[in-house]
Amino acid sequence: MSMKKSIRIIRAVLAAALAAVFFAAVPLTLFGSVFWTPPRYDETYYGELTHMVDRLQSTEGKKIVFVGNSAMAFGIRPDLIDAEIPGYSAVVFGLYGAIGTKAMLDLSKAGIGAGDIVIFAPEQYAPSLSLEFSAGEMWFAADADHSLLGYLSGEDKVSMAKAFFDFAQSKFAYTASGSKPQVDGVYMQASFDDAAGNEVGYMTYERPYNTMPFGYDANALISFQTDIFGEGFIDYVNEYAAYVRSVGAQIYYGFAPANRLALEEGTAQETMDAFYAHLLENLDMDVLGHPVDYVMDYEWFYDSNLHMNSSGMFAYTWQIVEDLKAQLSIDTPTRIEVPAKPEIPAGEVEEGDNADADCFLYELVQDEAQEAEVAVITGLTEEGRGRAQLTIPSTYEGRQVTMFEAAVFQNDADLSRVIIPGSIRMIYDGSFSGCTRLQEIRLLHTVPCGVGTDLFAGTEGFRVCVPASALELFATHYNWGAYKDYLSGYEG
Repeated sequence: MSMKKSIRIIRAVLAAALAAVFFAAVPLTLFGSVFWTPPRYDETYYGELTHMVDRLQSTEGKKIVFVGNSAMAFGIRPDLIDAEIPGYSAVVFGLYGAIGTKAMLDLSKAGIGAGDIVIFAPEQYAPSLSLEFSAGEMWFAADADHSLLGYLSGEDKVSMAKAFFDFAQSKFAYTASGSKPQVDGVYMQASFDDAAGNEVGYMTYERPYNTMPFGYDANALISFQTDIFGEGFIDYVNEYAAYVRSVGAQIYYGFAPANRLALEEGTAQETMDAFYAHLLENLDMDVLGHPVDYVMDYEWFYDSNLHMNSSGMFAYTWQIVEDLKAQLSIDTPTRIEVPAKPEIPAGEVEEGDNADADCFLYELVQDEAQEAEVAVITGLTEEGRGRAQLTIPSTYEGRQVTMFEAAVFQNDADLSRVIIPGSIRMIYDGSFSGCTRLQEIRLLHTVPCGVGTDLFAGTEGFRVCVPASALELFATHYNWGAYKDYLSGYEG
């Protein structure tokens, strides 16, 4: 038995012992449903984390380790890097921003060894540049391997203990029925497998082109302001860097890809220069490249401002290889063939229920990404403002209705139920905030659309109804998962 395998077993035993202390008052049935039954979430996107940990710890020889968030999972092709940087094996170690960057740093430590190169490339997004940690998301990820709990910091273990009961109930329901969450699309563990079902260590699910309305997600604009870092984050990263050096490895700060269309208004070369200078002044490590080179055209992205599509992986990997070669004084030309930017196909106009069309105000705008004119709902008419129930139309003057502005329903004290057609591709931050009588949002989507945060600030007692066949897709979705406690399914 290898030393690393023995350490994993010891950590698993310690994690179980810790759990016994934390959860002494938890009913034995719930405790057993978590620790003594087969995993239930291992086939979801979260299930990839244990594979990442195993790969990092079992890869022999010198490694180039990309530590960060989902931008690493969607952006790095380690097979291309292996062919360009001789003597190293590239390993992706970034999965889901909601788990927390801090947790990814902690989980990576045991796999870093002498001679390794660590590239820490967090997403250019405030939550990822903070010490935030989601115990609920981590429980889903640890379901396949409870030894992961042993790598977490003391305060994060306490958070895990507090979130145990909710997770135990969720898993118990699946265990009792003998089922697992039904997942499909990109957000599943199998998205990291090849055609034969073998793990390959990077995102293989085909993501042909940008799927965001207007080519970017307005819910998550990208900032290069120097105050974006959360309290204590830089100090924690510097402590991590000290650890990496103590085991004989090198570390660099790198940049995740950033959608050019999603930059905060006013972001210019000078903004990114100031951000770069701030990193040099405050980080105890060298910086790999310059942020301006990682602000990339929208055609390379998929479903977020940080997730590359399949072609975009080549573009991002090429850039980071170029910067790494410069850092390591490797003068060979980079032979990664970057494909042409993928074209976004024009979607067919889908008709739906337009009975309430006269309750809304519209604007026709050009969606440059799709090269088509679409309709955007900008407000409610006087009649619409007084209605308790509304159905958003699918079309207006022959154009597809693809979105409604965040302010359309905000503070509507009469609204109790709204039906949203599948043509809506994005729901923006706070779209139903202040709707104090809201009881139900019914989505007609068979696959999740984009969604922002704080949709329902100031409301209570509502539910989000989705087709029963898509319920688990929503519940395990990268963004919709934040609302899983409010989701319910309907038939028909």
